[in-house]
Amino acid sequence: MALLVFFLASTRAGIVAADLFQRVADRGCWTMIAMRSMNMMMVMIVVVIAIRAMDMGLLVHRLLR
Repeated sequence: MALLVFFLASTRAGIVAADLFQRVADRGCWTMIAMRSMNMMMVMIVVVIAIRAMDMGLLVHRLLR
């Protein structure tokens, strides 16, 4: 019973809600960081592939032909 009273009191004080929101925000922040780093990695891979293709002559601008 004392545990239930503690949970009710802490919920009213916003402790549980603040902890929950902090966990959700932290998880969202790390997810956003991971997605942005993956996006940057994919962009860099595409740029490297395009540069290599131009060096090998596979990708040439039409005005240069």
